[in-house]
Amino acid sequence: MEEIILMENQYINSIPGKGEDAITLFGEIGKRFIIQDNIFDFRNVNKKDQDEIVSFVGGVDGIIRRCIFINGIKTLLLGNGDEEWDELDRMYGNWIMEDCIMLNCGRRNAEAQKTKGKMKRCWIHNFGHKDAFDVRTFSAWAHRGGELTLEDCVFTQDSFFISGLLNTIIDIGNHIGNAINERDLRLSNLLRPGVCRAVTASNGGKIKKAERCFTNKSWLYIENHKNPMEFYDARILIHDLVAKLPDIKSKLNIDLINIFDKATIKCK
Repeated sequence: MEEIILMENQYINSIPGKGEDAITLFGEIGKRFIIQDNIFDFRNVNKKDQDEIVSFVGGVDGIIRRCIFINGIKTLLLGNGDEEWDELDRMYGNWIMEDCIMLNCGRRNAEAQKTKGKMKRCWIHNFGHKDAFDVRTFSAWAHRGGELTLEDCVFTQDSFFISGLLNTIIDIGNHIGNAINERDLRLSNLLRPGVCRAVTASNGGKIKKAERCFTNKSWLYIENHKNPMEFYDARILIHDLVAKLPDIKSKLNIDLINIFDKATIKCK
């Protein structure tokens, strides 16, 4: 397998055009693409202009490591809904996301659609934040035959109404509509608000394994979860993770350790 570093040590704070992905990557058989050590800062990109930050199409074999994603409405779509790519995504779509942070992003943190993916040592904070909410919210999701494995991941939120009260109502309605459209009428899929969907599967998707993950709120649901991580282990993981990542404290005036500590003060 030939490994190709596609993007490294970049600061991305814009999109090619209105409604376009920041990165759309098409698979090539026999090649593994690597995206590493980047900051994707969408705080100043209008929500109405955004689509995915990163999109994998057509059977991408990829690795995303040591990246930070901020305020994207849709962070990572790994696989594609178009029929022309179905077979390639099912056969070759295989990706790993490790040592990454998604901060105040709306949904798809990350979404496996017809692809197989693994998330390791990732931190997802305030998914569904009102600044990145568009139609509904969720975090890690296996969908339409996609498969997800998670190990040592951390999910935190500051508030149940992180999307805002009105957006929470809109979110619940849109999740019900989506479940009806896809004929996945389990009550858990119909009635679970997006703010609760830390790790879920629907419409033929599967959470193969979720192990040693941490949540700071009781409503954060992780499907098929085993051996939950304790708070102090989560804090060590976050300190180690921040040390590996691009320095956004000096570049963007964001103190990640302080964000984690404030979110988990009642967990000590």
